[in-house]
Amino acid sequence: MLTRTFMVLTVAASVVACAGRSGPRTPSAPARPAGSTAAKPDDPLGRLLPKPSQVTLQDGAFTITPATVIYAESERFAFSARFLAEHIGLAVGPAPLKVEVRPGDFPDGSIVIRANNGTVTFGPENYLLNVGARSAVIHAESPAAAFYAVQTLRQLLPPEWEYEGLRPPR
Repeated sequence: MLTRTFMVLTVAASVVACAGRSGPRTPSAPARPAGSTAAKPDDPLGRLLPKPSQVTLQDGAFTITPATVIYAESERFAFSARFLAEHIGLAVGPAPLKVEVRPGDFPDGSIVIRANNGTVTFGPENYLLNVGARSAVIHAESPAAAFYAVQTLRQLLPPEWEYEGLRPPR
């Protein structure tokens, strides 16, 4: 069984306009100011497109396994959930990850796509991606924003997850 553990982070991104980005840092270091120097070539956060308006690293890691379920809070976000399942599910197991469309609370170990709960105010194509040790949660204003957040999440995963020829044998 293949699993992938990736860093715990929060990404706030704006598709229309980004206020700069914060690059990689240790959890205790201050955020890099907007407009700072380019990222190192091995820095996946610095290569994110579109450039996030803010990135905050935290301690911990989230692991995607064949048992990971992707939840869409409503049918509005189901396309993005299924898209993500198709693209990353085959990298960790013999079938795409399971997708469920339902409101409510979601168990640990899940990837969740839900409507913005109002704690952050941003435009219709903007999103907040929060990857924690227990879950990865996308807060989106619209289906388009959810899709853009899925693209950001995919950029944080290993490149071999995207290309069948590079995936390890099952």
